[in-house]
Amino acid sequence: MAELQRNWLTWLCSCTGERRPTRSRCCCLPMGGRKVHRPDLAIYSQTEEAAEGRQPIWNSPDITTNDWEPFQLMPAFTAVVRNLSDRSFAANTLVHCYTSRFGIGLERRLFATRKVSIMAGMATELSYPLDAETLAGEQRLGVFMHIEHPHDMKAINNRGEQVIDGRQTSDVGRSFTVENPVRNSDTARRRRINLAVLPGVHSATLAWTTADFAPREERTVVVHVAVPGHLHGTPDDPVKEPVTVTASFDGGTLLGGATVIVRVND
Repeated sequence: MAELQRNWLTWLCSCTGERRPTRSRCCCLPMGGRKVHRPDLAIYSQTEEAAEGRQPIWNSPDITTNDWEPFQLMPAFTAVVRNLSDRSFAANTLVHCYTSRFGIGLERRLFATRKVSIMAGMATELSYPLDAETLAGEQRLGVFMHIEHPHDMKAINNRGEQVIDGRQTSDVGRSFTVENPVRNSDTARRRRINLAVLPGVHSATLAWTTADFAPREERTVVVHVAVPGHLHGTPDDPVKEPVTVTASFDGGTLLGGATVIVRVND
């Protein structure tokens, strides 16, 4: 009788992947169904905007580099990094900051790396002081943020860029040009680069839209901007509208972009 009972228990508790409803001892361990929560570190990402069918701009709402009147670099630029998770703490997040000259695809250099921890649903603002030589030089600066965390649940929103120029109609008139450097960032291959102006309020045209670049070759495209005659602002209440140029390799891979902020103050 004891042998029969043992055989019956063995059959009842065989590991079939399902937990059998019995009060008897069983060799199967129930599988845990608890959801694992991970942080979601994020910054305004041009790649994510493009992937979701929206028009990206390179005047990032999360990165601030310049003041106005005149358009000039701030003594320290700032970047906001968020943790979009509503449950998971993001400990020891690495935030890498790179800079470049104004333009698309230009060489980037590591400016600073910070380690931060961000509570769930919160954000932190990082400040990056500029030295006197940089502040006295070219007032257009490319800033590129790269967030790194081993358990980040979404990678597409980990990189954000700020590449802007600023022009005021009281200074440059209502029809003007901007020189925009473009570089093939591929160090090994010759690539065709295609340029486009995103639709906007202002009329903007490019001196050229397609060219073949040698590895690391840099060229300048002239962007002509015309402000509509009906659009007016005042010094105290200017109208600010962007002109954004994007660059892509053949095949559609986004190389980058740059935005000219046109401040209509007359």
